Amino acid sequence: MKRHDGIEKTKRELQERVKELNCLYHISEIMDKRELDIHDTLESVVKLIPEGLQYPEFACASIIFDNKNFKTDNFCKTEWRLSADIVMKDIKAGVIDVYYVQNISEDYESPFLQEERKLINAVADRLGTYLERKITEEELRNSEKKFRDIFNNSADSIFIHDLKGNMLEVNDVACERLGYCREEMLKLSVLDIDSPDTAHLAFKRIRKIKKYGEYTFEAVHRRKDGSVFPVEVNSRFIEYGNDTAVLSIVRDISERKKMEEEMNKAQKLESLGTLAAGIAHDFNNLFMALFGNISLAKMKLPPNHPAIESLNSAETAMDRASNLSNKLLTFSRGGEPVKKVLNVEELVRECVDFDLSGSNVKAEIEKGDDLWKAEVDKSQFQQVITGIVVNAKDAMPEGGTLKVKMENAQIKANFVAELERGNYIKISFSDEGKGIERENLDKIFDPFFTTKNLGSGLGLSTAYSIMKKHQGCIKVKSEVGKGSTFILYLPAADSDD
Repeated sequence: MKRHDGIEKTKRELQERVKELNCLYHISEIMDKRELDIHDTLESVVKLIPEGLQYPEFACASIIFDNKNFKTDNFCKTEWRLSADIVMKDIKAGVIDVYYVQNISEDYESPFLQEERKLINAVADRLGTYLERKITEEELRNSEKKFRDIFNNSADSIFIHDLKGNMLEVNDVACERLGYCREEMLKLSVLDIDSPDTAHLAFKRIRKIKKYGEYTFEAVHRRKDGSVFPVEVNSRFIEYGNDTAVLSIVRDISERKKMEEEMNKAQKLESLGTLAAGIAHDFNNLFMALFGNISLAKMKLPPNHPAIESLNSAETAMDRASNLSNKLLTFSRGGEPVKKVLNVEELVRECVDFDLSGSNVKAEIEKGDDLWKAEVDKSQFQQVITGIVVNAKDAMPEGGTLKVKMENAQIKANFVAELERGNYIKISFSDEGKGIERENLDKIFDPFFTTKNLGSGLGLSTAYSIMKKHQGCIKVKSEVGKGSTFILYLPAADSDD
């Protein structure tokens, strides 16, 4: 009989151990489900804890963590309590409480078995490990998300590449500016995006980064379509995974280079203007003496003298030379404009119609609503318009259309290098001619530069000077075979007075 009782007791104890093991196993399964967040996991775990006890039907449980209480549906506090602390990094972070709703055994001070205490301690220990891992993972995900947001929302291109130049990571801006999708970018190396003229410097730059820790340099990058643009690159070494990589922050400096070129052009033209003014003044002094002597010679000769014709030819040539000298003066100092508030639309229409009259070039004039007025020197501004219109007419010997567009424009800081921020009238002249060769675009405002056989090379340089004296500017865009567009920016008048 005793032997039978002993077997039954051992059997019951084994059954209890199996329940405890099953409880731990199922709790571990819940903790391994990565799709569950911490709260969902704790809600599931607390319901499993009573299943590992000797009398689950009389047990209830709760888990307190992060100021939240997760408990079974039948939870109530009684005098029969078993508790275990949840510890994270040696700090109490929560607690597990298990209660029997009634005293199951009269023979013991507590109805809980020693093995049940071990079970609750084991659950608390596993929860502490799980919560540490889960919180670390969430912090890492948040950190990665924050980094990814910064990475992709940067105004600059960002590249991470290994020491051989192979791309490891790029941001959205880099893909957009270079014209590749992300998958294409990650198959490239720095040699593929560097201009062929500077690609050979790539590994020399990596050595500089290694030497100085950080290196900033200018380069030229090449888009997928083959076009290039200037950039400023700041590079440094970083730890990427288990390897050393190069982090490069790349800024497109096309606008900055354009502004520098405009400033250099303005300084060059100002220097040339000073020189032209000196030459023009000296020439005018010589012309006065020559005109005077020719007039005296003609006065001393009879009207039918054979030398009169030669002297008249000399005077005609002197007139042309004098006009050229006056153009030099206008170029050099803009003729010091005498300004009045005028209706720009009427002035432009009048000049365009007059300059195109009798030609096979037609004008299409478009005006924006409520076009502002401007304070201009009428004769000088007419000279600017006439120069542009005549050039457009010469560019279309077979005929065509000159499109003129007038509109109000609010210029912000640094939008156009030569202009202060404020209100301007923008006037565009677009022809359908052969266009301007790329190598000539930077020279067309230089004095004496011309592609015409009989041109003086002072028309556009004079227009440039006049617009500058009016606190405006003249710009040009051109594509060979498609035509040219000259754009005038003229400050709007503060009032109609």
